[in-house]
Amino acid sequence: MPMTSLCLSSTSLAYPRFLCDEPVPDISPFCEKTAHRIIAAGLEKGAAGFFPRQLDKVVAHALECTPDGSLPEMRVIGPSSGMAAAVEEVGREAAFGPAWLRVWLAQDIMALGRLFQAITGAKELLVRLEAIRTDACRRFHADHVHHRLTCTYRGPGTQWIQPDMATEWEQGKAWPASAIRQAQTGTVTIMRGRRAETAQKPALLHRSPPVAGSGITRLFLAIDDATDHDNGDGIIPE
Repeated sequence: MPMTSLCLSSTSLAYPRFLCDEPVPDISPFCEKTAHRIIAAGLEKGAAGFFPRQLDKVVAHALECTPDGSLPEMRVIGPSSGMAAAVEEVGREAAFGPAWLRVWLAQDIMALGRLFQAITGAKELLVRLEAIRTDACRRFHADHVHHRLTCTYRGPGTQWIQPDMATEWEQGKAWPASAIRQAQTGTVTIMRGRRAETAQKPALLHRSPPVAGSGITRLFLAIDDATDHDNGDGIIPE
């Protein structure tokens, strides 16, 4: 997937921009202040901060009903203010819709970009939206970044394990399957990567959930600080 650099205005998109002949559901955005408080507190104490949320039922149903080939995908560098326009553009190109769903997704990703910037201090973002049909990254790993935001819009969420179990795994020990945790669909996670870990605050060991052969296609979002990739580092799938 080609990388795109944004040169877009910061003009925000408004929810009323819908086609007049489409029913427009009343969907409230998540509270960024609450998400900031919860995630920042989690990062202060451990390897990640989790903001649990359930997608609106109308949104979840519309995403599930979207044909796999119409799920939007992009890999874009730019400020959070330009992300909504980028998402709308790739959504139209992919025939992802209806229009209200494109706008909702665009607004949500822009808000998550703002949240990531507010918590991490990142100025420019690398935003990746992918339709994932394979196991992507099967092995538990920590990303070679300072922090990464993840959110799964469709399908099962990212799997992770507690840092104490991760230490045992890295020492060659096994752990029971019950040690594996899984983020719910819609949950917003900001995890610490290798570049920000300390002895007291380790990176989060995580992986993509196995979906190969299941017929499941996930819609997955990841946001990094773009400067973590200035040296040409490859992007770990999840």
